[in-house]
Amino acid sequence: MGFTFNKTDDEQATGDTSSNPALQEVKTKYKERKPRSDAGKTRNRKQIQEAELQNAAMEIDAMLSPENMEALVCLPADIGLALTGRDLWKLKEKEVSTLAATSATTAKYFWKHDPKWLALAMFAANFGMVYGTRFVINLREAKAERAEKKKVVAEKFDREAE
Repeated sequence: MGFTFNKTDDEQATGDTSSNPALQEVKTKYKERKPRSDAGKTRNRKQIQEAELQNAAMEIDAMLSPENMEALVCLPADIGLALTGRDLWKLKEKEVSTLAATSATTAKYFWKHDPKWLALAMFAANFGMVYGTRFVINLREAKAERAEKKKVVAEKFDREAE
């Protein structure tokens, strides 16, 4: 049993509500009401919001382009090259472009699913790329400096021993 507006059984069966004065009053007031003054503004707001969303989507699409992902996908190789100095860490252009294209596609799908984690991952990767490579190069240079100091001390010790 639903809400019946105090309809009689005959009114419910036929759908005739003309004998209900309260319902007739509501219908009359509804027909006489003035249209909202901000009805057009609401449509304009919706159009503006849709345009803003479309602009944001285009910006995100540009941000997640394969060209912008190249530095990100080169990060592990750059760190490996900085640590070891070995040429095997120098990626070929084809490898970089393939990795960049697939990571851009993955990022776009991830953005649609859960953008907060993509934003965090991109920040962390960029942070690591900027500071991580410098840190690794610094460690490598510090290791070389220590090795040089040990060599100088060893040579000095050998001269004194003679």
